[in-house]
Amino acid sequence: MKQPWYTFYIQKLPFTLLLVATTGLPLIYLTGLRAPVVDAKMLWVIIASAALMFFWLARIVLDRSVCIRSSLLDIAFICVVAATLVSGFLSLLPYQSFVGRPSTGGLSVFFVLALIVFAWITIQETVSVRQWHMLWTVVFAATGLSALVFLFGQFDVTQGFLASLPFGLPPSNLIGLRASELAMFTALVGLVGAGMLMHKEKHWWMQLLPALAFLLSAAVLVRVGFAFAIALFAGGLVLLVLVGWFQAPRMRLWVIAILSLFAVASIFFAVQGIPAGVKVKLAPEITLSPNASWFIAKSTLGSGTESFLLGVGPGTFDAAFALYRPVQFAGPIDTQAPAFIRPYNTFFSFAAEFGFLFSLSFLLCIVLVFIIATHAFLELSSETKLYNAFSREKLYRDTSRRNHFQVDGIVVGVAWVVATLGMAVYTYGPALWWLWWFLTAMTVVGLASLAPKQLRSVVKDIRITSYSAVIITVILVLLTIGIGMGGLAVSNMVRAERAYAQAAAVSPAAAQEKIEEALLFAPKNLEYRLSLAQGYLEQARLQSLNPSDPERLGSALAAATDHALKAAKEYPGSKDAWQTLAILYMNARGLVDDENAKQANARAAEALEHAVTLDPYNPRLHWQMGLVKDYSDDVIQAAESYNGAIALRADFIAAYQSLAALYERHNQIDKAVAVYQQMVDKNIEPARALYEQGRLVFNRNKGDDITRAEQLWLSAIEKDPTYANALYSLGLLYERLGNRAEALTYFRRVQSLNPFNEDVKDKIQSLQ
Repeated sequence: MKQPWYTFYIQKLPFTLLLVATTGLPLIYLTGLRAPVVDAKMLWVIIASAALMFFWLARIVLDRSVCIRSSLLDIAFICVVAATLVSGFLSLLPYQSFVGRPSTGGLSVFFVLALIVFAWITIQETVSVRQWHMLWTVVFAATGLSALVFLFGQFDVTQGFLASLPFGLPPSNLIGLRASELAMFTALVGLVGAGMLMHKEKHWWMQLLPALAFLLSAAVLVRVGFAFAIALFAGGLVLLVLVGWFQAPRMRLWVIAILSLFAVASIFFAVQGIPAGVKVKLAPEITLSPNASWFIAKSTLGSGTESFLLGVGPGTFDAAFALYRPVQFAGPIDTQAPAFIRPYNTFFSFAAEFGFLFSLSFLLCIVLVFIIATHAFLELSSETKLYNAFSREKLYRDTSRRNHFQVDGIVVGVAWVVATLGMAVYTYGPALWWLWWFLTAMTVVGLASLAPKQLRSVVKDIRITSYSAVIITVILVLLTIGIGMGGLAVSNMVRAERAYAQAAAVSPAAAQEKIEEALLFAPKNLEYRLSLAQGYLEQARLQSLNPSDPERLGSALAAATDHALKAAKEYPGSKDAWQTLAILYMNARGLVDDENAKQANARAAEALEHAVTLDPYNPRLHWQMGLVKDYSDDVIQAAESYNGAIALRADFIAAYQSLAALYERHNQIDKAVAVYQQMVDKNIEPARALYEQGRLVFNRNKGDDITRAEQLWLSAIEKDPTYANALYSLGLLYERLGNRAEALTYFRRVQSLNPFNEDVKDKIQSLQ
């Protein structure tokens, strides 16, 4: 029976899509987003994997047969998928775990599943040496282009050309958020390119792109100067040189010699560092230390059975950081940004986010690849008997293409080993994650050339009956609907991110409209909803300055409350949601009557209790709890909260001031003075603290308080001769004591600091 004309194209379509997806990954970016590179790459992998799976299934229906290439790795794939899904469903923030958090580059359930599908389809579709080399050809070409953009994209001529592209001016780093990601990515691809240069029997035209990828990767490493990437590059080159020497009869010795020189140079620069004049000036990259990362991972695993098995959820390391961070990280309040809260390496991220089951499944994946490699060499050794596993009798008894394919399979295996070792010291972004899974798939395919039994093809004919036809049709229809809905969701996500990114560049009123637009496209996004709540709260605050329109004030306050409540209800595991809700209620106290203010304060306390539970080492939360207790005149609880904030952050000035003000309002002057003395002892704005001590005892005016106030203010100006408050207070003190000359001296010093102060002018005139 003659097959329809389109059958041929359907059969070739999955591999064609695989080529397109592989080509686009290193180059794809989307302008207008907060993170145009990482978000685009995650969406690209998800879309490509869905399309690959759809057309792979469609081909089964048309062919009425299914051919699956199975290996031991399938077991690990299933385990990783199962562990990822369960961890996502039971996550602290389920929506964020499944969809991901835009602009951060963190893992998500959908992205991990897409990576697995991409790797599995790569194994299924790469069935010939030609296809294998086609994939590497596009990887070399795309990576080379991304390296060229980084190396030459900063020149005016180059920028003029790039700006003319239909996608807009690309960022200089097309691989990730950090320059180190570009260095790691190009280093791994460059290693594969270097290894493919060694074989004698390759035609020169087959080695142009590998050579270019290798040289460009070396140039990128020099310009970035990331020592760890250079060290990995050096280690990979050493392994390649060893492989080359073991197979010396079939290798280009001059290439091996050059690779040896590059290895020595890489080791030197990894130890000594790249000269500052050669490196590009890049923004500093910050990660948590190994000890801090291990502490968070260990604390997460030890916090309960569910956390041990499943972690806090994919893409939620910041939540684990908030719950279990070491006390030394309680201090800097501005370190809550996801860009800072990055674990030291990938395995710590696995332990905290995904838990033991996923970590074990991923480790199983690594072990199974090594088992496949071991079986390959054992089978090779058993067949050659007395000959070396790399000897020409086995490895080179087939055609030239087959011969160098087997060597290239070993080369890719070396790059995979280096990429796996890299996880021990570095946290991978989306592009590196894709590359690791791609290397895994290509390693399995390459090693299968040495031991075909490790990758078996199982073919089964499908008998199409009326019943099975209905089932298959329903499945395809559901897949079509799912892909359509997924495409719509991706489109909405991109539009939402673009609108949210635009909000930062417009006026507050226009920004509010842009955030509402973003929330319209992504109604479940926590970040958008919290930003909208904060915007409405700011509107209410501004409207309170103009009490002539109480309706607008009430409307803005109601909208802010509505969005904050929705965020807290939809994301009960989000510290940010509860903290925003608490701040809203705290601000609302001054915008409503006394009765409603008390209710708002009580609700603020409830919200802060949730927030403190989720982030117990956050000093700002304890300070805000103190403000709430202070508002309700609960002196003991307020003091405990303020002291808790100070214990977590010794230089938290606002907490000292709030605690001292609490004691002052309740006439506990000695305690208030003692609070400011703590600041003096810790050298925390000592001039200000000494002034406040003097003010307190001066206003009390008992015993020798006036003399103490004088000494404290004199000490304050010794610490800071320009501290105007202390100078002015000394002027008042001496004026009160009748020492007009001294008073005039200090008032004139104040006038020199603030010549337009009318009160000081009047004081000087009255004393002259």
